[in-house]
Amino acid sequence: MSRPSDREWALRRQIKDLLEQKEKLLEEIRQLKMLLEKEKPPVPKKGGKKAPKVKECPSCGAEIKDTVLPFGRLEICSKGCGYRKVIKDV
Repeated sequence: MSRPSDREWALRRQIKDLLEQKEKLLEEIRQLKMLLEKEKPPVPKKGGKKAPKVKECPSCGAEIKDTVLPFGRLEICSKGCGYRKVIKDV
């Protein structure tokens, strides 16, 4: 087998250098992608229906119960502190 010429040897060396450079760049890209994924804030999940807001008694802070009346609605404190409110439907 004959020995490669200087020009051929230089081209082979250049190819080898370029392949090494390519591998280094690919590794750098992988690391940058991992960094970006870590820095991204988590995507908020869209949930189902939200729970209805619980009304609170203005005097004691307990939950208010609603009762339907023929002419409107009655709101009463669940702890029995004496709070009540009649809401008339028109």
